[in-house]
Amino acid sequence: MSEADIDAKQALRTRTIARRDQIPAGTRATDSELICSRVLERIDAITGQPVAGRSATRPARTQPPVVAVFCSFGSEVSLDALVRAVAATPAARRPRLVAPVSLGHRHMEFVVVEPRELLDRAAMPDFLAHPARALTTGVPAGRTPVAPADVDLMVMPGVAFDERCGRLGYGGGYYDTYLAREGFRAATCAVCFDEQVLVGELVPREPHDRMVDMILTPTRVIRRA
Repeated sequence: MSEADIDAKQALRTRTIARRDQIPAGTRATDSELICSRVLERIDAITGQPVAGRSATRPARTQPPVVAVFCSFGSEVSLDALVRAVAATPAARRPRLVAPVSLGHRHMEFVVVEPRELLDRAAMPDFLAHPARALTTGVPAGRTPVAPADVDLMVMPGVAFDERCGRLGYGGGYYDTYLAREGFRAATCAVCFDEQVLVGELVPREPHDRMVDMILTPTRVIRRA
C-alpha cells in the first residue's frame, strides 16, 4: 500500500472518530442499547433459547453459544446492555462471553470472561481496561484461550464501515488476522453508530482486509450480499 493510501485511511479514521465523538453522550447511550438489542436477536437465532426472557424463534441447541465481545473505550458503542442481559440469563443457557487479549504483532487470543468483569470498570482486569496495550508476557495467568473454531458469534468494533459490509479498523490488523485463522467459522457482526457508515463510498481495502457478515446500527441491519 502506498504512502498516499495509508494517509487516506488515517484521514478517514480521524474524520469518522471526530464525527462519533460529536454524538451527545445521552444519544450514544440510547443508541448503544438499541444496538445491543440487535445483537441479542443474533444470539437468539443461534441458540433458539431467548436471552433474558426474550421469545425463542427456533428449536434450542444443547450448548450455550460462545460470543466474542469487546470492552468499549472512548465514544465506541457500549456493550453494557448486552452484558447485563447475558448476566440475567439462567446459568444453564447463559452464553459464554469471551474477550480479546492483545499479544502484539497482530496476534490476539480470546479468553473467557465473566459479565461482572466487563461491567465493573474499577475492578476490570488490565487486558480489558487497556485493549490496545499488547501483553508481551502472553495470555494472563489463569486464562485459557478459546479456539477460533469454538466461537459462534464475533461482535466487532471498528471505525468506519460501508454499505457492502466493508470495515476499517484502528490499523492494528488484529481482527483481520484472527478471522483468517484456521477453523474460524463464527458469524461476524460489527456494531457502530449510523454516523460511522459511509454513504455512497467504500472504505479502503487491502487484500488481507476481511468484510463482516453484517453491520448493526441503531436503525439498520446491513447484511453482506
